Amino acid sequence: MSFEQEYQHNKVRWIEPDEQVVKWLAAVPAGRALDLGAGEGGNSFWLAQQGWDVTSVDAAPSAVEFITDYAKAKEYAIQSEVADARTYTGNAPFDLILLSFVHFSKKDRENLFARLEKQLAEDGVMVYLGLVKTEDELPPGGRLQEFPPSDEIAEEWKVHTSLDIVEQVDDIREVPIGVAQGMYQARTVGLIGRKGRDDERIL
Repeated sequence: MSFEQEYQHNKVRWIEPDEQVVKWLAAVPAGRALDLGAGEGGNSFWLAQQGWDVTSVDAAPSAVEFITDYAKAKEYAIQSEVADARTYTGNAPFDLILLSFVHFSKKDRENLFARLEKQLAEDGVMVYLGLVKTEDELPPGGRLQEFPPSDEIAEEWKVHTSLDIVEQVDDIREVPIGVAQGMYQARTVGLIGRKGRDDERIL
């Protein structure tokens, strides 16, 4: 089942933000945010509530349509677009770039990180959230390199960007099942980094 089909059949809309996003970004001054792989907009909606001017991007038209309609109804400052996160350029610079559970090959990921850093404003923040899986846990057609632990992401940032890693988290927590209702226990990783001066901390 494609992501588009999943969103067409989703029984519970994903309108709540990820808990790690709230923890890390609640105290960060609002600016321009790019939410890549926005899904149905949970993180985008929360960012807009905090005063961010948000660009939400997802490859699934049904998800973007929902974001557009929900944001209009709530009068959120959100622009939504259908696009592939791996090639999206947008109207940079952004003060925040968020990659939330968007899983690509190692090569695509490294190219994406290097390109996104160029779209960050000086002192801009990048957040990566993802799942970690074993061979037995892979979805149909999935590859192990698409679900790396945080150490691998951190190394890719060090090699392909100049971001200063502020915090790196490995955790087991509940995440939405998807088209079915409810949550499940998943191994997750998170990294937050900053571009530019290293004499100040975000958190």
